[in-house]
Amino acid sequence: MKFFLHITKKSIRSIAYLIFFTALVHIGVMTVNSIYFKDVKVFNYFRVISLDTYFPRITNGHLSDVISLLILVILFVVFWFFQKSHKKITK
Repeated sequence: MKFFLHITKKSIRSIAYLIFFTALVHIGVMTVNSIYFKDVKVFNYFRVISLDTYFPRITNGHLSDVISLLILVILFVVFWFFQKSHKKITK
């Protein structure tokens, strides 16, 4: 059972590292595209998660950029508090 648990933890950690590495490469490619095409709209969160595929006009306008930024800040704060409360539980 311990061996099985070790493989599972190792696999989950490897998948997490793969996702993190892929996200870093994705951000790098987006940054190069943004500089090359002089378009910062590629960083709109709705476009990053491909929501504009289903709602094509969601990335249009300044309000979309503001809402996108607000959602990013809210997600950051939620994850930050989750990490903080998770550390208290595990100690």
